[in-house]
Amino acid sequence: MLGKRTLLYLIFGLLLPAIAVGDWRDTHASILLAVRKLNPPLGAYDLSLDTISGGGLALEGWVASPADRERIEQVARSVVGAVAIRNEIKVDLSRLNTHGTLKSDTTRAAALTEAIGRELLGSPHKISVLIQGDRVILRGSVETESFRVRAVSLARRLEKGEVSDEIELVAPRADSEIAAAVVKELRQQYPALARNVSLLNTREGVVTLVGDLKDHEEVDLVLSLVMMVEGVRDVSSEITVQGQHYNTETSIR
Repeated sequence: MLGKRTLLYLIFGLLLPAIAVGDWRDTHASILLAVRKLNPPLGAYDLSLDTISGGGLALEGWVASPADRERIEQVARSVVGAVAIRNEIKVDLSRLNTHGTLKSDTTRAAALTEAIGRELLGSPHKISVLIQGDRVILRGSVETESFRVRAVSLARRLEKGEVSDEIELVAPRADSEIAAAVVKELRQQYPALARNVSLLNTREGVVTLVGDLKDHEEVDLVLSLVMMVEGVRDVSSEITVQGQHYNTETSIR
């Protein structure tokens, strides 16, 4: 015959799994509501909850400070009691601007695009960045696998979320094609300036321009346009300003 204490242990052992694997939706909602009502409120954060094997609770996402990370865990413990909690919340300051508020996806995408441009300086590439919350999408093209790897690695280092690689490899553009494209763009975009500028040569993607223009602003317009032409690696300018040498160094980004 089972003793009273043994019977209690058996009953508790049967009930615990039912509690642990039950519907946690109300519990999750209660925790999220309590976090939103914290006073003082949390800084920027992103929080998700999950039920782990054995009935415990996993806290996931990111916050702007270690203190906020601990505050969320305290709130969760006050709701679920003695249930095991695994705190996997990360402290991520990269998502905040100088004012301590959350950066928009557009701002983060622009910053990552600029960083990739610096990383691949001097290599023809067309990479666009789209950020949707914790997901980073890289699209476009590069000429070598090493450039693709460098772009993806940088994105993973700067952004903590998932990075989706949709970059394609394309063959380098022939110099003759680059030269033709440069001349075409100049004539279409700045026909008046194009009459005073000539393409001297194109070698391995490096375009050399000669000519004479009215001021440095006109020179900058021409160089900026040429740098955007697909396949151009660098632009060497021998353009003068009203007969005077104009010293400038430019590189494709």
